[in-house]
Amino acid sequence: GEKRKGKADKMRAMLGLAGSDDDDDEAAPVERYGAGDVYKELMSVLVPSCIPKTQGAAWKAKLVTRSYAFDDPSVPREPTRYLKVVYDARYPVPDRRVCADG
Repeated sequence: GEKRKGKADKMRAMLGLAGSDDDDDEAAPVERYGAGDVYKELMSVLVPSCIPKTQGAAWKAKLVTRSYAFDDPSVPREPTRYLKVVYDARYPVPDRRVCADG
């Protein structure tokens, strides 16, 4: 049968500005912040204020490269490394001030 997507299948995604760990690769995205530091900061924002510290409250994180052209001059336009965190949409989003103030 066909699997129907329910509320539990919906996910939220959040990007944190990271950088490249490979200093020798000139084609690599510009170094911004270490992925470990970005991971710690995102987790301090998300756990437990959004994602509870309980078994089964899963989330995933991975490094991705993205190019963005927002009106915000603090967002790099060139290909840049971000730490992408994905978690269940049944949990809330972080407070807007946290996202805007970094």
